Amino acid sequence: MKGKWSANIAKDGRKYHLGYFDDAFVAALVYDAAARELHGEYAHFNFTLDDLLRICCPAVAAVPAVPSRTPSNPASDSLTGQQHGPQNRA
Repeated sequence: MKGKWSANIAKDGRKYHLGYFDDAFVAALVYDAAARELHGEYAHFNFTLDDLLRICCPAVAAVPAVPSRTPSNPASDSLTGQQHGPQNRA
Protein backbone atom coordinates (compact mmCIF):
# COMPACT_ATOMS: atom_id res chain seq x y z
CA MET A 1 0.00 0.00 0.00
CA LYS A 2 1.32 3.38 -0.94
CA GLY A 3 2.21 5.67 1.95
CA LYS A 4 2.03 2.87 4.55
CA TRP A 5 4.64 0.95 6.49
CA SER A 6 4.49 -2.83 6.28
CA ALA A 7 5.49 -5.10 9.16
CA ASN A 8 6.54 -8.67 8.33
CA ILE A 9 8.30 -11.48 10.18
CA ALA A 10 9.44 -15.01 9.36
CA LYS A 11 9.72 -18.21 11.37
CA ASP A 12 10.57 -21.73 10.22
CA GLY A 13 10.60 -20.67 6.58
CA ARG A 14 7.12 -19.13 6.74
CA LYS A 15 6.53 -15.42 6.29
CA TYR A 16 3.86 -13.58 8.28
CA HIS A 17 2.39 -10.24 7.29
CA LEU A 18 1.63 -8.26 10.46
CA GLY A 19 -0.17 -5.39 8.77
CA TYR A 20 0.17 -1.94 7.23
CA PHE A 21 0.71 1.08 9.46
CA ASP A 22 0.67 4.84 8.97
CA ASP A 23 3.73 5.26 11.19
CA ALA A 24 7.13 3.53 10.95
CA PHE A 25 7.49 3.55 14.74
CA VAL A 26 4.23 1.65 15.21
CA ALA A 27 5.19 -0.87 12.51
CA ALA A 28 8.52 -1.44 14.30
CA LEU A 29 6.77 -1.92 17.66
CA VAL A 30 4.39 -4.47 16.12
CA TYR A 31 7.36 -6.32 14.65
CA ASP A 32 9.16 -6.29 18.02
CA ALA A 33 6.09 -7.73 19.77
CA ALA A 34 5.81 -10.50 17.17
CA ALA A 35 9.56 -11.21 17.38
CA ARG A 36 9.32 -11.55 21.16
CA GLU A 37 6.37 -13.93 20.79
CA LEU A 38 7.84 -16.06 17.98
CA HIS A 39 11.56 -16.07 18.80
CA GLY A 40 11.71 -15.47 22.56
CA GLU A 41 15.24 -14.99 23.86
CA TYR A 42 16.67 -15.30 20.33
CA ALA A 43 14.63 -12.40 18.92
CA HIS A 44 16.27 -9.39 17.28
CA PHE A 45 14.48 -6.14 18.05
CA ASN A 46 14.29 -2.68 16.54
CA PHE A 47 14.30 -1.13 20.02
CA THR A 48 15.95 -2.05 23.32
CA LEU A 49 14.06 -1.59 26.58
CA ASP A 50 16.20 1.51 27.26
CA ASP A 51 15.22 2.93 23.85
CA LEU A 52 11.53 2.41 24.60
CA LEU A 53 11.82 4.01 28.04
CA ARG A 54 13.55 7.07 26.57
CA ILE A 55 10.93 7.39 23.83
CA CYS A 56 7.75 6.52 25.72
CA CYS A 57 8.56 7.48 29.31
CA PRO A 58 11.26 10.15 29.45
CA ALA A 59 10.62 10.83 33.15
CA VAL A 60 11.23 7.17 34.04
CA ALA A 61 14.30 6.95 31.80
CA ALA A 62 15.81 9.97 33.59
CA VAL A 63 15.81 8.20 36.98
CA PRO A 64 19.34 7.02 37.81
CA ALA A 65 19.97 3.30 38.18
CA VAL A 66 19.85 1.84 41.68
CA PRO A 67 23.39 1.28 42.97
CA SER A 68 24.35 -2.36 43.43
CA ARG A 69 26.05 -3.95 46.40
CA THR A 70 29.77 -3.25 46.46
CA PRO A 71 32.08 -6.17 45.55
CA SER A 72 34.42 -5.34 48.44
CA ASN A 73 31.61 -5.75 50.98
CA PRO A 74 28.70 -7.71 49.48
CA ALA A 75 26.98 -7.82 52.87
CA SER A 76 26.54 -4.04 52.98
CA ASP A 77 23.47 -2.30 51.67
CA SER A 78 24.73 0.46 49.38
CA LEU A 79 21.52 2.44 49.78
CA THR A 80 21.38 2.58 53.57
CA GLY A 81 24.94 1.67 54.54
CA GLN A 82 23.61 -0.97 56.94
CA GLN A 83 25.38 -4.25 57.40
CA HIS A 84 23.59 -7.55 56.81
CA GLY A 85 24.44 -11.06 57.88
CA PRO A 86 25.61 -12.61 61.15
CA GLN A 87 26.28 -10.18 63.94
CA ASN A 88 28.45 -10.74 67.02
CA ARG A 89 26.49 -10.00 70.14
CA ALA A 90 28.07 -10.05 73.57
